[in-house]
Amino acid sequence: MWLAYSKTGEEVLTEGQQWAWIIFYIGLAECACILIFRLAFEIASENMVFKIQVDCFRQLLRMPCAFFDDPKHSSERLSTRLAADSANARWGMDYPLGYFFSTGTGFVIAVVVASIYGWRMAILTASSFPFILYLDHRLGVYLERVYNKDSKVLEAASRVAMESIDNIKTVRSLTMEKVVMKRFTDLISVSHNEYKRRAKIQAFVIAFTGSFFYFVYCLNYAYGAYLVVNGTMWPIHVYIVLFCIAEVMHASDYAIGYFPDYIKARYAIGLIFKLLNDKPPFNNLSQTGAKPRETTEVSLKEVEFRYPQRQNQTVLRDFSLLFPSGKTTALVGASGCGKSSTISLIERFYDPNSGLVLLGNTPVPNIQPKYLRSKLSLVSQEPVLFDRTIRENIIYGLENDNISHERIQQVLEQANIKNFIDTLPEGIETNIGERGTQLSGGQKQRIAISRALIRNPDILLLDEATSAMDSQNEAVINIL
Repeated sequence: MWLAYSKTGEEVLTEGQQWAWIIFYIGLAECACILIFRLAFEIASENMVFKIQVDCFRQLLRMPCAFFDDPKHSSERLSTRLAADSANARWGMDYPLGYFFSTGTGFVIAVVVASIYGWRMAILTASSFPFILYLDHRLGVYLERVYNKDSKVLEAASRVAMESIDNIKTVRSLTMEKVVMKRFTDLISVSHNEYKRRAKIQAFVIAFTGSFFYFVYCLNYAYGAYLVVNGTMWPIHVYIVLFCIAEVMHASDYAIGYFPDYIKARYAIGLIFKLLNDKPPFNNLSQTGAKPRETTEVSLKEVEFRYPQRQNQTVLRDFSLLFPSGKTTALVGASGCGKSSTISLIERFYDPNSGLVLLGNTPVPNIQPKYLRSKLSLVSQEPVLFDRTIRENIIYGLENDNISHERIQQVLEQANIKNFIDTLPEGIETNIGERGTQLSGGQKQRIAISRALIRNPDILLLDEATSAMDSQNEAVINIL
């Protein structure tokens, strides 16, 4: 192309026009290629993030309750896996990766061409690569360490914020606003100061490595002139090599700029795969297992149980008990003696360390988890309600949610809360807020009892389910 302008007369105009059209068509081709390239990588990265989020959430649902008791698996940390880490992982597959490969291809071609036309200048350029690679490696090690520390600090700050907001009435009643604000600020300050330090180091390394190639380019200009004077290389060959070195510089600049995002993506993907590769002792979503017909009697035989996070404390030792069919059985004992733990074993939230928990004559671990829990209904001392309507909370968990209005009214009456709901402007379609914050403690417990009754369970488990009710409502519930 540059030879066209070395000619004279009409030849310059003719060849110049030819090259103009060639460049025009190259521009059109590049437009089409970039369009396809961006769409392909953007869609692929979005599909990857979608699959990661779905797989991570499915993996969490598979996990036993003991998994969530571990402080390393706090809700803040797990929600980070689903949201922030999956978003960071996108950079490992998004269009910058495509640019990295395309510039990498250009880099290889440029090095090969430079080696053909001027291997001496190519060696001079290549001699700088080990130093640049070493700097990038050290930067990567540092960034990975910083991201690990930053992740833990931000999770702790998020935990303080969520606890304070969720329990704002307690915080306010104890005038702890300044205390929680200081805790939150101290944690965020650690991340803030580390970020500024990281920015300085990252800026210095990227600036130095980016400008370093210009020093190499400068040396090649001088060295090329020396080789031309000595007759070792033709001027046109020097020009070709310098053009190739410029392409190498462009590719290297982009790779260096992409490197921090790559490190962040690699760190996030590592955390995600650590979660996905964690094999649960049993799968809560398993479709295999027995479906015994006799499901109205529960027994525990010589059970020993310790919580996985408190292996040095035995909750139940050589414990045997029969819950006969068709009868009401009460567990009475001091706080912490294992009443709630017994219910957790029946629901198979945990497995005993030794002994058997039987539904009928079938060991609970041998029963399909979904089938087991379809035969049980549990109402806890602190019932969990969702940010939905009263009706949606009552039918929550039913496979067939096409429940008649009459059936819902029946269970509300059994739980002695129908009269209260009838006074609400929207009745059972009233939204009760996050965790049922629009209801009193006793009202939440009665909604939870309605949810348990509508399932027609073979076994109803009540764990201090009337503790927040007044004596009148408690008496009605006890008749059930």
